[in-house]
Amino acid sequence: MTIETLSTSVAHPFVSKDTPSPPIAHEGTTGALSSSSAGLWSTSGRIGRIQYFNRTAVPGLVVNGIILAISFTNIDIYSPSAFTTALFLLVTQLILTVSFTIYAVIQAKRRLNDLNKSGWLILLFLIPLISLIPFIMVTFIKGTDGDNRYGRIPPATGPRDFRLFFASLGLLIIVSAILVSLAI
Repeated sequence: MTIETLSTSVAHPFVSKDTPSPPIAHEGTTGALSSSSAGLWSTSGRIGRIQYFNRTAVPGLVVNGIILAISFTNIDIYSPSAFTTALFLLVTQLILTVSFTIYAVIQAKRRLNDLNKSGWLILLFLIPLISLIPFIMVTFIKGTDGDNRYGRIPPATGPRDFRLFFASLGLLIIVSAILVSLAI
């Protein structure tokens, strides 16, 4: 007797016969949640290229903008509270940097899972020049078709995702141009 026939033959007091049974995971899949039902900080599931960019570009711009503003804060070294202010700004910068780095690693891991690759490939980001390989993989290469060993296929990219992608890409280009012009 299979699990499917066993589950349909046993009557449950709170479930009617009309209630559909939960879907059974396909053989070879982990039964992980799809990216639409997994949270932003979840390491399970898969995300596509556009969703990866959307999830990392905008928060990256915000965090780096705050850190840049903190870096240019003028602290009067002769004031009695200068040390306290500098320490507060340093701790704020450290918290933002560490939390965004953890978030970006989680998103890159999910993106690698979409390519049917292990999240451990993220360690290649730590090696100079070799880091271009995982960067190209998570940014440009299309994920595997259908379910893979890391979960279900991510939902299709919708018009809202594309609008956010082009808006954040434009914002990234504008901010980069401004920073380059200020550096010259």
